[in-house]
Amino acid sequence: KKKKAAKESAAILFWKEKTGLSKDDLMQVMKHFEAIAKDDKIDREGFQSGLKILGYEKASADRLFALADSTKDGIIDFREFMLFLSSLRSSDPEQQIELAFHICDKERKGKLSRADVRRVLEDALEGDEEGDEEMSKQKVDAFLHEQFDVLDENKDNQISMEEFKKAVKADPKLLALFGAGLVDESVVLSKRWTLLRELFQLIDRDGNGTADKKELLRFLQTVYASKSEEEIEAEVSAFLAEGRAAEGLSLADWIAYFDKTEGAEGDGEFEAKLDSWISSVVAEHV
Repeated sequence: KKKKAAKESAAILFWKEKTGLSKDDLMQVMKHFEAIAKDDKIDREGFQSGLKILGYEKASADRLFALADSTKDGIIDFREFMLFLSSLRSSDPEQQIELAFHICDKERKGKLSRADVRRVLEDALEGDEEGDEEMSKQKVDAFLHEQFDVLDENKDNQISMEEFKKAVKADPKLLALFGAGLVDESVVLSKRWTLLRELFQLIDRDGNGTADKKELLRFLQTVYASKSEEEIEAEVSAFLAEGRAAEGLSLADWIAYFDKTEGAEGDGEFEAKLDSWISSVVAEHV
């Protein structure tokens, strides 16, 4: 009995740390799982019941079941359920973006087609009280027409994980849209990405959504007063090499550049540097 109790306590501590649930909430989830499980596994109906217990009543159960069922056997064991819950409750922005992508990528292709995006948008607009079904269809068609090609950088008619991440970091609202109501845009409003967006808006003086060579030169000359013209020109070239458009750098490209050069996680030192750059650019604007 003591060994069993110790084993159960260790499991509770492990899943408590992984999911961020309180001990009481975790015990409730474990008891509910045991109550509805057959041979220690749950089916789609049981999974949907588990989502409701956790407060995810509006979530697309079918889409999430496919994501949680890692073995693709049509049933979910306790470990699969808890690992899914861990990813759902993660506070890591990168993991939340990946989760939103996987929610959309129901068939696990690693790419999002126009059909995938349409299905997600239709789910998001289902029950929209502001308009009828025809209006919702028009919204979906408009998004696909205006935004899909923007997200699809290499024009292969699909959106990769990398393309998706770049787009979401530039426009956090996409996370709420593609996250099936499970992922909030606030998770990508980290200080790092917020500062990068703010700095880009200051650099993009004409407000056309692109930082061109002239604007980048002016920015670097402001923050790197001690560097030579040759060094600044080289850095501008490095920036522009990241861009997909000859005329300059988009916000998504700008963030991707620093994710590569500074690391996706970043640190306090880099954030302090961004704060300093923003102050310098603001002072130069005055």
